[in-house]
Amino acid sequence: MERLKLPTLSGDIREYNVFKADFQHVIHPHYDGRDALMILRSCLKGKPLQHVRGIGRDYEAAWGQLDLLYGDSRMVADAIMEDVSRFRPLKDGEDERFCDFVNLIRRSFNTLKKVDRAEDMNNSHMLAIIEKKLYVTDRQMWFRKQGEGTTATLEALLKWMEIELRARIRSSAPVRNDAASKFRSAVNQITTFEERQQDYRCWICKSKDGHWTDQCKTFLDKSTAERLELVKSSRACYSCLKQAGREHRMATCNKRRRCPETYKGQPCKFFHHPVLHPSMDNNAVGVALLRGTEAMLPVIRARFTGSQLKREGNVLLDSGAQISIIRQGLAEDLGLTGKRISITITKVGCVEEFVTTSLYRVPVSSVDRKTIHKILAVGLPCINDDIEEVNIANLARQVGLNPRELRRGSGSIDLLIGIDHAMMHAGETRQRGNFIFRKSPLGWVVFGASKLNQ
Repeated sequence: MERLKLPTLSGDIREYNVFKADFQHVIHPHYDGRDALMILRSCLKGKPLQHVRGIGRDYEAAWGQLDLLYGDSRMVADAIMEDVSRFRPLKDGEDERFCDFVNLIRRSFNTLKKVDRAEDMNNSHMLAIIEKKLYVTDRQMWFRKQGEGTTATLEALLKWMEIELRARIRSSAPVRNDAASKFRSAVNQITTFEERQQDYRCWICKSKDGHWTDQCKTFLDKSTAERLELVKSSRACYSCLKQAGREHRMATCNKRRRCPETYKGQPCKFFHHPVLHPSMDNNAVGVALLRGTEAMLPVIRARFTGSQLKREGNVLLDSGAQISIIRQGLAEDLGLTGKRISITITKVGCVEEFVTTSLYRVPVSSVDRKTIHKILAVGLPCINDDIEEVNIANLARQVGLNPRELRRGSGSIDLLIGIDHAMMHAGETRQRGNFIFRKSPLGWVVFGASKLNQ
């Protein structure tokens, strides 16, 4: 077994009381007088050694000199308070510095207790200083802990900080971190640094003509989503589009400005470059012709289920529409809760209309079946003019169907199901002349482009 090493003192006033207690515990049972003084000198370094060199052989005088210079409890408290005050406030993600801060507070408090000065640190003033050093989210967690009945004392704060310390140490343990990922991350940083050393203004095409990334034709030819993904995958700054690094990111970019564009009629609240500003989706909603005397559209009676009631209504299966639409009045009657969205509707004649509405999840099923289909539909005040009633009993018999199986309604359309729900347009198909019969998930529908007797 290795021999016990003696404690040493190099002049740190915070370590003096621990040094003195350890030294006397090891040396006094075995040595005294001159021998103890020789051993004491061998344990001192720097200024403490210089202070006892002129003492001679007086062992007690040597300790008296050291007590005078390093044993004043007020000086110990002042040094510890200075350490806490000078500690730089914590930032988000600085788990390692959080561990250092917890160790500093625990070590300082233990030292003050040894010199009977614990009250110098266990008071509201020092508690406020320590709380200000915490990151804002940590401080909020500590305040919530107080709200649960914990008294705001240094001991309670230390207990909470040590719980957080253990959690952060465990979460960063090697078994919970992929070493290979860290290695790959380091390699990516090296590669990025080498690319910046090439001094290309545009990191996309690396052309030597001197253009910047926001002037690059290759970059501008891409969609906004593709540009954003390219910037993200290349670890570039969202504000200036230059490649980021340890000292350069969006939060520290000196060209960080709020985007001057507008989004959904409101000023953009983000700080990205204007070329990364999202463009409005332009979904053309084509609704087929609804005049019963010119064409029979695939309309069927169906059952709608809401939080407040159940009711039947007319559903139009329109494969020419890119999105589905629900009549706003029906959505309100059913008590549906929608998500606010903005869309641009292209009407007949290429007339565009900007509409702010809601996106609903509409439960719909056939009249006699229990299977409920969830349709995402945009709410609009009106979908169409009223459709007229058509006598289709003879047509049903001609293809071997019971007329009761064809539940075709009349009046206003309550729900238009577009091609965004393609499965609602599929099913068994039969043909009779210019009419098509299809068994959709909501039941049999008939449609065709021929004049009918009303």
